[in-house]
Amino acid sequence: MPHKYNLRNAPFDQDKFNELLGEIFPSKYMKDKVKKGSEESDSEYETEDSDSEYVTETEESDDDDSDYTEESDPVINITFTMGQEESEEEMDVEKTEEFLEKMEKMGTELSVYKELPMYKKMLKTHQEMAKKTKAAKERTEKKEKQENETKFGTLIQNKPPNDVSYFRGLAMEEQRTLLGKLTTLRELDKQQKPNRIRLLESDIPDEYKLIAFQKMNQLKQGSDGEIGKIRAWLDGFMRIPFGKYHTLPVSLKDGPDACHTFLEKAKQQLDESTYGLQDAKTQIMQYIGRLISNPQSTGTAIAIEGPMGTGKTTLVKEGISKILQRPFAFIALGGATDSSTFDGHMITYEGSIWGQVVDVLMKCKCMNPVFYFDELDKVSETPKGEEVIGILTHLTDTSQNDSFQDKYFNGVNLDLSRCLFVFSYNDRSKVNPILRDRMYVIKTEGYSTPQKTIIAKQYLSKSIRQNISFSEEEVIFTDQAIQYIIDHYTGDEKGVRNLKRSLETIYSKLNLFRLMRPGTNLFTSDLPLSVSFPYTVTPDTVRLLLKIDEVKSSSMMYL
Repeated sequence: MPHKYNLRNAPFDQDKFNELLGEIFPSKYMKDKVKKGSEESDSEYETEDSDSEYVTETEESDDDDSDYTEESDPVINITFTMGQEESEEEMDVEKTEEFLEKMEKMGTELSVYKELPMYKKMLKTHQEMAKKTKAAKERTEKKEKQENETKFGTLIQNKPPNDVSYFRGLAMEEQRTLLGKLTTLRELDKQQKPNRIRLLESDIPDEYKLIAFQKMNQLKQGSDGEIGKIRAWLDGFMRIPFGKYHTLPVSLKDGPDACHTFLEKAKQQLDESTYGLQDAKTQIMQYIGRLISNPQSTGTAIAIEGPMGTGKTTLVKEGISKILQRPFAFIALGGATDSSTFDGHMITYEGSIWGQVVDVLMKCKCMNPVFYFDELDKVSETPKGEEVIGILTHLTDTSQNDSFQDKYFNGVNLDLSRCLFVFSYNDRSKVNPILRDRMYVIKTEGYSTPQKTIIAKQYLSKSIRQNISFSEEEVIFTDQAIQYIIDHYTGDEKGVRNLKRSLETIYSKLNLFRLMRPGTNLFTSDLPLSVSFPYTVTPDTVRLLLKIDEVKSSSMMYL
């Protein structure tokens, strides 16, 4: 039923009305909704929707309206209709506060409309809605806080009183964030299922499941100290990835085209990781070819012999590990004191723990990672070097490494036959000949000056630029500058470690110039260097940015 309101003699700004009303109601509903007329009848404000919350009871015009005549005043006719769809849109609780603010603005800037019953009704409705929304929000938050507290207690298991009390006092958003982090950690922790259930569902061989079940039964009988040891043993045992292997995405069954494409990409990956080392790359490609032909093929042991800084580690980590899509595990042999470093201690000892080999399997979550043993020639210098050599010999012997045993997990054979073992060393004379004979030995030579120049520009500079966020065009090294660094700052090294260190120093200092205002000098007061980008590094730049006591070793270079 339409509502009629007498608005004679009321100032009316049609454009302002449209603008403000358009802010309140969605613009898609405003077209042809409001119009102005000059009829000789009572003005009216119509609302046509019996379902809308905003429809009010009909109110008759005041008797005073009869005092106005058609000659004295033009009559303004305002027609505004709002359908159910519009009404529902306005009542969106998320828009309530914004709607009230705009209604207040309309009433302030066009005060005549504040007296309209329709306006008052809509304003009152939304004020009530705001109160209801606030009350509903408080009820929802209270309920959510109770649920959060229950969930928090479940996630932390033992419900320490201090933790629960602290959590209860947090704001809602802080509780949500904390619960999200706790949930993530619990998802990472596989201990959500009881060990007995996880053991039954696992791929662990039955004979080893039996050992674990026997350990579980001991939990009911042992002392507190023994129970702690058994629990630690079970937790560690359940982390061993029995039967989990990473395989290549292509095999002989996929046809020659797929194999060809994969091998091409593999060669490209090796070339992008390191420069040269063709013999090593050939050996690696042969191993990859064997895996393509037979995914169940046993692993191999490779020894890379050569001077420091020739890219041995990078070749394995960035090359072969990524091609095989296997985790890379770095083990420094220089710090190995005895065999227990690798095969652990018996569980009977206080504080005993499993060895580094099993630890790698746990962290890599597979039974065929890439093991990289660095500085094999340093083992002979340790007090119990022969013990370490014995373990390494066992690991690389294909007739034995399918049944490797860690002392901590006594009686459990671990199949390492599909692992790839890579060793590196500098001095051949210090490597045990029996162990060396079990490996494919690849010799690498040092780099010549032209080769170092290529490495500096295509490999070293690229990684350094990425690390400091320099673009290739911002800093340009001339061949003469690199030649000067090689001749004066790297000594007689066969690798490129000092060359890389020199380049890092230059890039780092140029980065400071980039970060400071022009003309600023953070170094010595007499440094005659003006830097603007793009910048070309010349031998003169090298002399200014690198300092070295030429009487001493090249390792004395400093920033």
